[in-house]
Amino acid sequence: MVERLAGASNPALTPYLRLFSAVVVLVLLVGAGLFFAPGLIQPRWPWSLTPFNTRFLGAFYTAELVMMGLLLAVNRWAPARVVLPMAFLFTALVTAASLLSLDRFDLQRPIARAWFVVYLGALLGSAGFLWRYRALAPVEPRSPPLLWRAYLSVQAGGFTLYGLGLLLAPDRHLRGVLALGPRRVPRPALQRGVRRGGRRLLPPRARRGARRAADAGAEPGRTGRAGRSGGDPRRCRRAPRELVATGHVALARDVRGPRARRRGDRTRGGQA
Repeated sequence: MVERLAGASNPALTPYLRLFSAVVVLVLLVGAGLFFAPGLIQPRWPWSLTPFNTRFLGAFYTAELVMMGLLLAVNRWAPARVVLPMAFLFTALVTAASLLSLDRFDLQRPIARAWFVVYLGALLGSAGFLWRYRALAPVEPRSPPLLWRAYLSVQAGGFTLYGLGLLLAPDRHLRGVLALGPRRVPRPALQRGVRRGGRRLLPPRARRGARRAADAGAEPGRTGRAGRSGGDPRRCRRAPRELVATGHVALARDVRGPRARRRGDRTRGGQA
């Protein structure tokens, strides 16, 4: 593939872009370690990660590593025309999300400060190269088949709406995701999520109860109003029973309605 891309119609780019790509590849190798060696990288990450989110984030870095590795190997306009806009958009969104979640970072740690230096540098670098080569035309442009274009457009639109929902309204968006996903999360994951910021997405009364339950190791259903209802968690409508944590945001909410709770109670009574 490299020989085919290195044609006369595909202009070579500046060696500074190859140097930039080499630095980015080194950073992405560390990020890919979240997938291949989570026990080594996770304790040194700038913020706390759950086990699933560790490998999930590592998968993103591995995918970007493949693209940047191709650009490093070829250093011509054909891959750069696709890779550079992707790199710019990715670093811009991650930088914005990081700045909006400064409370998740311990800026006394050098790794947390290095995170912002690396991403701001990558953002400015990719923007500079895009501006420098903005006048270059596509290499041998070809239109894909109509069905393939339609499929990619639908996929891109769906992922764009999903991503914007997570960025702009994470608590409301994750309630819908949680309602479609697993109903139970192990108590240690719930306690970790509450400690790591899930309480911010709860109503004030449930927020205080969830915090006390996580610190004391109690069942989350026995928080909030349950103390005034004889300890019966079924009467605590705002008691957080499930939590979905995504690295930057966490949601703790009782997603089961009164009918589902009554049905679960009758099931448990029949089994007894």
